[in-house]
Amino acid sequence: MKEILELLGVDKRIIDLCVGKIFFFSKYSAWEYYGLDEVNSQKNFAFPPFFLPIIINYDSTPISYGLTKHWFTDREATFSYMEFSDQFLTAEIARTPDQFIDTLILEYYIDIIENIDIPDIEKNQTLNHLNVKYNFDEIKKISRLNSTERTSELKSFKEKQPLW
Repeated sequence: MKEILELLGVDKRIIDLCVGKIFFFSKYSAWEYYGLDEVNSQKNFAFPPFFLPIIINYDSTPISYGLTKHWFTDREATFSYMEFSDQFLTAEIARTPDQFIDTLILEYYIDIIENIDIPDIEKNQTLNHLNVKYNFDEIKKISRLNSTERTSELKSFKEKQPLW
C-alpha cells in the first residue's frame, strides 16, 4: 500500500498514518492502519477500484477513510470515507491532505486529547508529526461545532471545498 500511495504522490503524513507510524487512535478503539501487513493479512474487505483505504474501523459496522482516485478523469485525488455495510457508500470529506488531517483530528483525535491517561507530550508528538497548527484548546473548541461551522474556522477549508 505504501508504494502505491508514494507513486500517486500522496503527502508523507498520510502515508505515515496509513502504515501506523503516527499514533492517532486510542489503543482500545477498533481503528487500524490499513498499510500494516499484519492488518491486511488478518482481515480484508473488498473495496471498489477507485478507493484506496488508509485507515479502517473493523467494528460492527466497518468504515474506512481513504483516497478516492477516479482513474479515467482529470479530477485530482480526494479523500473520502466508505461504509462497507451500506453498499460501499462513499462520500468526499476532503480535497487536500490538510483538510483530511483536520477532519480526522476533529472527529477522532479529540478523544485522545481529552484522555488524561495519555501524557501531553505524546499528544503533542502526534500533532507535530501531522504538522498541525492548532493547540488542544482550539481543537476542543472547534470540535464542538457542526461541520459547516468547522469549515469556516479551519484555514485548510478556505479553498477547494469538498463535495459534501
